[in-house]
Amino acid sequence: MKPCIHCGRELPEVANFCPYCGRRQNASRPVQAPRPWRKRALYLILAILLVGAACVFTMLRHAPAVYDAQGSEIMYTDRDGSYKVFVTWKNSPDSVTQSVREWTSKLEEGLESTQPAMLYVYDPVAQKNIQDDFLKKVSSAVITIRRQDGGAGKISVTEPAYNGNFPLAAMEADLMYSADAGTNDIIWTLHM
Repeated sequence: MKPCIHCGRELPEVANFCPYCGRRQNASRPVQAPRPWRKRALYLILAILLVGAACVFTMLRHAPAVYDAQGSEIMYTDRDGSYKVFVTWKNSPDSVTQSVREWTSKLEEGLESTQPAMLYVYDPVAQKNIQDDFLKKVSSAVITIRRQDGGAGKISVTEPAYNGNFPLAAMEADLMYSADAGTNDIIWTLHM
C-alpha cells in the first residue's frame, strides 16, 4: 500500500488515481509525437558520408602517380615491373644505360643549331632495353622548356616520338635553339 500524494489515504501500489480525491498519482509528462524526419535525416547524412568516402577512396586509388625526378632519370614501377626511364643528349653505345643530366652548347652570336633529346627505357635487373613494353603504357608525351634566367632567347622543341635514326631510344625530340637561348630546363612529361 502507498499513500495518496494529495490526500494521504492508503492506496494499492499499482493505483494511478486516488478513488477518494480523484487525483492522478504520478506527475504527467507531455508526450511528444515521434519525429521520423530526424531518423531519415540521420540516414541521409550517413549515406552522403559513405558515398563521399567511397568517392575519395576511389580517387586516391586511381590517382596518377607523379614522379618528379629533379634530374634526368627516374625508376618507374607498376604491376608489370620496374623501368629505369632517362633522358640523354648523346647517341653512343652507353646511351642505353646512362643518363646525361646536363648538356652545354656554345654558338656564335646569330647562329642556330639542333640537338636531339632521347628518352630511353632500361630494365636494370635484366640489363636490357625495354622500350617497346614501356611505350605500350604511354598515352602521350610532352616536352616543356623553362628558361632558368628568364630571358627571351629562342628555343623550341619537336613533339616527342619514335625516330628510326635512334632505334634504341623509346622517343626522340629535336631541340632547336639559338646562341641566346640561355640556360633551360627541358621537362619531359609522360602520361601513362
